[in-house]
Amino acid sequence: MKTTIIDLYQNLEEKLHPSYVVIISKYRDKYLFVKHKNRDTLEIPGGKIEYGETAKEAAERELIEETGAIHFSLEPIFCYEVSTHLKTDYGIVFFATIKAKSSELNFEIGEVHESLEFPQNCTYPDIQQKIFSHYLLLKK
Repeated sequence: MKTTIIDLYQNLEEKLHPSYVVIISKYRDKYLFVKHKNRDTLEIPGGKIEYGETAKEAAERELIEETGAIHFSLEPIFCYEVSTHLKTDYGIVFFATIKAKSSELNFEIGEVHESLEFPQNCTYPDIQQKIFSHYLLLKK
């Protein structure tokens, strides 16, 4: 039986050694969600931090690759921890305001969707719904 526990932190210290970045993105007053070419579900843009990258560099790279963002602002907003019976991973959530974007996407992303709310058909509902809901609470 798989159990996932997610905790959220306001602490943005790099000592957590994050492995992932998630980028909540707005373009023309709508949130952007991406669809991987091999899936039928949507997700918040993001991905793994590559060796030698900072979390911010990874967030910039993933945002460009997955949404086609050209001109944007990016800021870290909180950290998260995901634990299963096998391991614990950490990540940093960023917020991006995209001012201009291209139709060019990363090879793995098939589509970018614009929405006013979190999608019903999410790839990682246990994790990303909690991250998105926490973001909405923080911006109030």
